[in-house]
Amino acid sequence: MRNHDDLTRDELEQFDREGYVFLGRVLTDDERAALQRRLDQIMLGTVRYEGLRAQSHRLGTISDGDAWDSTLAYRKIGCLYLDDLFLTYFQKPLFRNIARHFIGADVALQRDMLFNNYPHEGGIGFHQDGGENWNRAYDPDPVITIWTALDCATVRNGCVQVIPGTHKTLIPLAQVSDVVSRHSTVPLEVEAGEAILLHNWTLHGSERNESEEPRRAVTVCYCDALLRQEGEPVNPPRVFGRGAMRPGVPRSAAEVTGGGETMMTR
Repeated sequence: MRNHDDLTRDELEQFDREGYVFLGRVLTDDERAALQRRLDQIMLGTVRYEGLRAQSHRLGTISDGDAWDSTLAYRKIGCLYLDDLFLTYFQKPLFRNIARHFIGADVALQRDMLFNNYPHEGGIGFHQDGGENWNRAYDPDPVITIWTALDCATVRNGCVQVIPGTHKTLIPLAQVSDVVSRHSTVPLEVEAGEAILLHNWTLHGSERNESEEPRRAVTVCYCDALLRQEGEPVNPPRVFGRGAMRPGVPRSAAEVTGGGETMMTR
């Protein structure tokens, strides 16, 4: 387990240079198993929250008011902060300190989601999370995401791959394929329970899961609590600082409008 709750100088330097850094193991086996069980309960319909969103191959994008399949094959589940187990995880002291360093004291969630790379499915081309890819103008643009493996992530099962150093600027969509063709990619293989801090602008993608087991990961994108979208305040759900949500206190979905749509198309 990681034994400190701040980024080291070396970690900060790597993140600034390459646009990602390994955080090491951030979940105990028991914590990881509890999150996996809760995801199974959500997907099977035994635990439900008003405001959850999901995506499956059969149903497309659905929300809590729609008819859900009882299946473990959902591709994505969003607004997991509505669940106390996930909110507690998103508010880990390590994540609070990372968010404070890059954003400030008052921090919210631009989006959170489960990525479920099901066997012989999945894969997405290289892209940046921001600018044209969001289809929304955010101010300030969210730039940090923490990606946590609930299963071991390998090249065979479609781990995230990145092109280091591409986070310095937003790349026009029409130029992304050319940039990818001229650079080497780096697979981010991690063990279950380990996390990666990613700059949202780092070009990243993944391949199809060629294994017989799912490759599940949870991501959370932190943003300024005063985030604006196309000039208007959006009131994203707060996790740190003034007005932060607390486990055990009832709450409703307060998702960033563009974030939910983006979540379900990436």
